[in-house]
Amino acid sequence: SISSLRGRVFLGLFYPLTLLAVSLVLVTFVMVGIVPQFAEIFEGFGVELPVITKMIMEVSAGMVKNGISFLIAMGLLILVVNVLLRLAPKHIRRRVILFIPGLGGVLQAVAMARFTHALAFLTDSRLPLNESLRLASRSADDALIVRTADVWAERLERGESLSDSARRIGGIPAEMLQSTQWQSDPDFFVRALHSMGEMYEARARILTYMLIALAEPVIVIVTGVFFLWVVVALFYPLIRLMNDLS
Repeated sequence: SISSLRGRVFLGLFYPLTLLAVSLVLVTFVMVGIVPQFAEIFEGFGVELPVITKMIMEVSAGMVKNGISFLIAMGLLILVVNVLLRLAPKHIRRRVILFIPGLGGVLQAVAMARFTHALAFLTDSRLPLNESLRLASRSADDALIVRTADVWAERLERGESLSDSARRIGGIPAEMLQSTQWQSDPDFFVRALHSMGEMYEARARILTYMLIALAEPVIVIVTGVFFLWVVVALFYPLIRLMNDLS
C-alpha cells in the first residue's frame, strides 16, 4: 500500500547506508591509527618511499593534523545548512531534498503516487476539482505538490479549464497533463489517475531497487580499491626494507 511504500524505501536503504558508515569508520581508523605507525617506521630507517606511499602518508598526516578542525567545520556547516533550510519556505526545502541523487527521484515518485490516488478517490466522490486538488496535495506530504495544486485550484476558480490551466503551470508532469484531457469522462478520468498512481508506485520501487543494487557494489568496490592501495603503498616499501636489512 502507499502508506507503507515510503517506509519500505527507507528500510531498503538502511543496509547501504550502514555499509557506507562502517566503511567510513574503517577508512578513518586505517588512515589515523595504522598509517602513522608505518610512517614512523619508514622515517626511522630512512626508507626511500614510492609516490603512492608518499601520497597516503600526506593524506594521513593531514587527517591527523586537521581531523578535529575538519569535524568541527563539517558540524558547523551541517548546522548552518539545517538552520537555513528550516528558515526557508517548505517548497524550497523540498526542492533541495529532491536534488539528492537517487533518493530525490524515489521520494518524488512516492509523493506523486499518493497525490494521484487521493485525487482519483476525491474525484470519484464528485467533489469539485479545485477542492479535490487541494485535499489530494495535502495527502501527498510534499510542499511542492501543495504549492502547485493551490495555484492550479486558483486558476480553476477563475474559470480556466483543467487542461488549459495545467499547461500554464510549471512543474506538472507530462502524464498528468495528458490525463486532464479526459476530464469530460469522470469514470475514465478516475481510472487514469489510479493507473498513474500505480505507475508512480512501480517507479518508486524500481528506483529503490536500482539505488540499492548500485549503492552496495559501488561502496564495496571503492572500499576494496582503497584498502588495496593502502596494502600496496605500505607493504611494498616494507618488503624492500626487510630485504635490505637481510
